[in-house]
Amino acid sequence: MSFDNKQQLALEIENIILEPQHLRPGEEVKCRVKLRPTWNSVDLPKVYFKVRGHVYLASETYEPNLFEASWTASDRDGNYPITLVLNWPSGRKKVAYVGNYLVDSKPPRISLDLKGVSLQGTVAFRDQVLIIPHMIDREPIMQWKISVENDGGDEIMSDKGRGNLPQRFVWNGKQKNGAHAEEGIYQIVLQTWDRAKNMGISSKHVMYSKTPPAMVLETNEMENEMTVDLRNDGKIPTAFWRMEMRSDDGRVLRVADGEDLPVRIGVPSSDDKRKVECVVEIRDVLGNRTRTEIKDLHMYAKQSEELADAGTEAVVAVPKAWLEEF
Repeated sequence: MSFDNKQQLALEIENIILEPQHLRPGEEVKCRVKLRPTWNSVDLPKVYFKVRGHVYLASETYEPNLFEASWTASDRDGNYPITLVLNWPSGRKKVAYVGNYLVDSKPPRISLDLKGVSLQGTVAFRDQVLIIPHMIDREPIMQWKISVENDGGDEIMSDKGRGNLPQRFVWNGKQKNGAHAEEGIYQIVLQTWDRAKNMGISSKHVMYSKTPPAMVLETNEMENEMTVDLRNDGKIPTAFWRMEMRSDDGRVLRVADGEDLPVRIGVPSSDDKRKVECVVEIRDVLGNRTRTEIKDLHMYAKQSEELADAGTEAVVAVPKAWLEEF
């Protein structure tokens, strides 16, 4: 807080300290002024601070000509100007504005916008989720903390800083130790503190999933005709699938693709029932993929029939090498 030279000379003020300048209702305000004495010891002034009709007598501290007073802030939000009043026994009086403080009881109001795929009202992601904070009421932020909590309320990842909020945050599904978190529902929590140390909090749930689609491929043979039934038993909806059938000499026999599952595809017939190789890929809406290759559909159908007789469903196993990519 500063004054021009003319004002300082006229008001005989060397220094002003007001703290805090932003506070909550009921907290203590303290104001100090260092005066340049132009009076004699006989005609000493009394020093007061006046705030919205309330007058507070200041006392001289251990340091000569340094006067201070403290009082409790109002329980009403608002801007409070402070006036310095000097009264001399001789009747002389001087008044000067020395500053103001803000009483603020309202925490920052912030909303969170998560960028990802919405599944049943919850944003889901595989690689990373973009977190964008929006200030509902514009005001300076002094400190912030963002954290990720599991369903038990344990904090698995956090970051913090001072000053205004970053434009965005990104969580890549990892924990503090660098390891990937388990799949599931997590809560993104953003805490903010304003100049009066009011704390605001905003949170949103997010789903983390990186499991490849659960591909199920079943064959059916009737009167020398074979069909393939393909479905995804995973929790995440399918975005795309593709099936390619080739003969044992490499010729493309059939290609089919689409977005919806389940689906039934006919296998091109052949009199000698030569090997038909089948390559299938499913990708879900988060980008998780499953790809498998069946070397001989006819042999696969026979094995599936044997499994069915034993009461076991023919679920296509995902190759280990593919899983390691994720």
